[in-house]
Amino acid sequence: MIRDWLKIVGFSVACTNCGTITHGDKQTIELTSTPEHVEFLAEPSRISGTTPAKVELSRSVDHVITFSSNGRQRTMYVHRVQSYGTGMANAWNPVDLVGVGFMVDSATGAQYNLAPVSLHADLLNVPDDDSTIADSVVTFFNTNKHGPVVLALPNQEECKLQAGEYAVRKLKKGSTPITIYHWDVFKFEDKYEMTVDSNATFIALFSSIAGTHYALSNAVPDGFTESCKP
Repeated sequence: MIRDWLKIVGFSVACTNCGTITHGDKQTIELTSTPEHVEFLAEPSRISGTTPAKVELSRSVDHVITFSSNGRQRTMYVHRVQSYGTGMANAWNPVDLVGVGFMVDSATGAQYNLAPVSLHADLLNVPDDDSTIADSVVTFFNTNKHGPVVLALPNQEECKLQAGEYAVRKLKKGSTPITIYHWDVFKFEDKYEMTVDSNATFIALFSSIAGTHYALSNAVPDGFTESCKP
């Protein structure tokens, strides 16, 4: 009986940093383009090459991928989202009472997934960005797999976005203060100075155990519905 209990404890200790062991701290992202064989640079990892390619990117940070060909350029984004399964594995680990698994996964980034898992850059149809337009059409969307995120804009408007919902607003180009919060056991509120400089901007909102975040994205994912209509 004691031996069986020790086996269970030993297995739990081995899985304390479950995300790092089973999930890994890097993720494969596929890069393709039209035309093929264009150069790309992934920041902040400084990984470069030509398409098509598969690159291993750290789960701990957001990434900016710049594609270049014959003077044309397109910038695209890969952002991290909370991996619900990894967080639950640590939360329910009977040995991880001091949060060792959570701390290890937080340090390595294993508690996150990267999205999207593939990028396709069309460099034959790069739109001209008219810098004389004063406003940016900004689309905010909630990428959490569960639970709402609340967005507070400078005019004091608050927009509660459920998982799979998006909202569209016109904002002046430049720096704009935004506040994002969500409730877990407690309220986690984060204030940011968000900078938009293109005519159309897509912002992914997501939460983690320790806060609420945003990241530049490429488009609204398929299947999302509009909410908080002005």
